[in-house]
Amino acid sequence: MMTNNEVLQAAMQQSAWDMNCNPDVFLKDEPVLVTSDIGEKRKNIIKNPLHATLYLMEAI
Repeated sequence: MMTNNEVLQAAMQQSAWDMNCNPDVFLKDEPVLVTSDIGEKRKNIIKNPLHATLYLMEAI
């Protein structure tokens, strides 16, 4: 069974692959701009680069 921290790390890693950034970006206190690109580990349901997508992550 996974701990809450392991689930959070896995979710941040998958989101990072989907958003073309590093997982630590979600822990920053300031906005971060990344280039949208289709990476090889991105979810298969996402066919095109994401444009102007805003993700807000808040520490729990």
